Amino acid sequence: MLRTFTFSVVVAATSFATAPLFAAAASPATAQPRVSFNRDIRPIMSDTCFHCHGFDAKSRKAGMRLDIREEALKPTKNGFTPIVPGKPDESEIILRIQDNDDPMPPAEAHKTLTKAQKELFRRWVAEGAEYEPHWAYATLARPAVPKSGNAKAESANPIDAFVRAKLAEKKITPSAEAEKARLLRRVSLDLTGLPPTPEEVASFLADKAPHAYERQVDRLLASPRHGERLAVWWLDIARFSDTVGFHGDQNQRIFPYRDYVIDAFTKNKRFDQFTREQLAGDLLPSPTTEQLVATGYNRLNMMTREGGAQKGEYLAKYGAERVRSVAAGWFGSTFGCAECHDHKFDPIKARDFYELQAFFADVKQWGVYADYRYTPEPELDGFDNEHPFPPEIEVSSPYLAARKQRFVAQLATQRAADAALVKQPAQATAFAEWLADARAFLTRNPGGWQQPALEAAVLTKAGKPAPTAATVGEDRIVRVADDLKTGESLRLSLKPEAGWMASLRLELVEPPPAKPDIKKSPTRNLLRLTATLRGADGKDRKVDFAFAEATAKAPRYNNGAEILGIASAWKFPATPSGPLAGTWVLAKPQRIAAGDTLVLTLTGETLPALRLTLSPFSDTDPLTVASPALLAALSAPPASLTPGQNETLANAWLLGTAANREAFDRQQKIAASIRQTQDGRAYTLVTQAAQPLQVRVLARGNWQDETGPVVQPATPSFLPARRESTPEEMEYLNSADRFYTTGA
Repeated sequence: MLRTFTFSVVVAATSFATAPLFAAAASPATAQPRVSFNRDIRPIMSDTCFHCHGFDAKSRKAGMRLDIREEALKPTKNGFTPIVPGKPDESEIILRIQDNDDPMPPAEAHKTLTKAQKELFRRWVAEGAEYEPHWAYATLARPAVPKSGNAKAESANPIDAFVRAKLAEKKITPSAEAEKARLLRRVSLDLTGLPPTPEEVASFLADKAPHAYERQVDRLLASPRHGERLAVWWLDIARFSDTVGFHGDQNQRIFPYRDYVIDAFTKNKRFDQFTREQLAGDLLPSPTTEQLVATGYNRLNMMTREGGAQKGEYLAKYGAERVRSVAAGWFGSTFGCAECHDHKFDPIKARDFYELQAFFADVKQWGVYADYRYTPEPELDGFDNEHPFPPEIEVSSPYLAARKQRFVAQLATQRAADAALVKQPAQATAFAEWLADARAFLTRNPGGWQQPALEAAVLTKAGKPAPTAATVGEDRIVRVADDLKTGESLRLSLKPEAGWMASLRLELVEPPPAKPDIKKSPTRNLLRLTATLRGADGKDRKVDFAFAEATAKAPRYNNGAEILGIASAWKFPATPSGPLAGTWVLAKPQRIAAGDTLVLTLTGETLPALRLTLSPFSDTDPLTVASPALLAALSAPPASLTPGQNETLANAWLLGTAANREAFDRQQKIAASIRQTQDGRAYTLVTQAAQPLQVRVLARGNWQDETGPVVQPATPSFLPARRESTPEEMEYLNSADRFYTTGA
């Protein structure tokens, strides 16, 4: 469980991996502030010196190295000392940069130092030639707030003191304070990413209290839009995306992680907890669902299931991308180049890169997310380009739950309004006729479903009889003797009762025989259904379905998302626990005349024994067709009907006949929106621990290289030894409001 160590590493590293937000400012009265290596000297050396006298041993000249102080103070093999602290006239670098005959940098480098730069070098050496660690790895230091002598000004935000000090240094007069409306616009855009509303502007302008602006800031910080605004930057670092990047760029299910990040910023979650949950939440004792969702961070790397992709190559890619993300997010540094070699101009080594990668070697993943013959992955048996990218968990989504609640309320309102249609003179007669027919149908078919006599045959693609036999028993159950061959289909022909037909149902009364000797197939246990209504005149009308659903099903996917319902195909469980039923609701209810024939075509590799029933009733939810509530309303004496039962009957008439097409379509559209919310549930990528992979230093990032040393998880070598953060550092890091907004 390598990632159990990661939290202490990154938090300790962060405590000296976050740059001081402000450089120490000199008092306006100070003529010449002390020369800073990071601020003044390192940029010049990086541009003019390090190519020949820096990290890269291959390009280093004269055996002289200037990027490390200990090396710069050593005499070279030629007998001169590059830097003698406090003695610029004895320091070779000062002599050479002032040498007009043989200057450094040489003329051919086209990097001529200015007079001001040369003077900075001289002053720096004279002051002791103190080096500083790279600013990204320097210990946090809170600078002293500059004093201006103006007590009123110094009582304001201390950030202003730094601005005033710099303006004084540059001899610039501050601008006048902006008008209130503009101040509100600026702070609103900064904290929420949105401009203020006219009402918010009017309220602020009317507020004459001394702390009116501060109250606006507090209001904006409490807004959920503030959490969203802050989350944007973190999601960029986390490389958040709902597609996988490589090859087909399929969808991945990950949006609950986005909501976790927004919620973390909105609630001002502690930074150490925010770190721990994302990097190793699955390794915590009894992790919560929220902590598991947080581990989606580790899974936000590009993934592939392209045919021909090499497992080892892509595991190396995934690991390298994870290093780059962690380094950017917690070290504030770019590690990417160290995948192939030591960095040239900062202290990151290739070994650091792979030692950091080793922390995440236990993340469960597959190089190629498919079960190909050349790279078998038994756990992904049957996976294709449409499948999601495991491991995942199912979670409650407050966002989807809220959407469902809104749509359910909308549908209830719509149904109440549509129930009034039966009171209109133009519709009252049609409703009364339907109601009489429905009650008569229910007398003949007490459950609300009719089971007509039918004929069954297996046909070839050309429509000719196939060798496979199909039989219909006295119980009207259809059985197929064997698996269907390619191009074969089961045809069912029947004559429904005259009247309305709005739904049909297939009951799988016996599972197909198990055949363990046959290799699993994506089409096994998959049933597709199409329907045609043939009139007495011989003309065919295609029957379309609004939606279909089953009491149980195996999931099917399209571009990573689960396909809702079974209208396109029903993949039933290989070992169902009991009888299964699938119901298809017609997109347009059909009026059946005497002599009409319904022809159903069923295709699939394996077809179980099945029973077909039809109903004149419909519903926006196929599994509630002919519901107990509807049957009770139809059976009740008209005089005893409650208002709710009258509404139930009115909507049953509308959905069973589409007498008002606009109202029918509105209800179906709202129902489709409800289904899209998936009952307030969602799947999301998570991290699971597995047996750690072996991690080596790869020369030039070559994933096939097996000569590099095997490495173990370790703090990057350029950082101080791992230690616990001080209380002051933790207080600073965990003050998220200051850390991410004001910078104070």
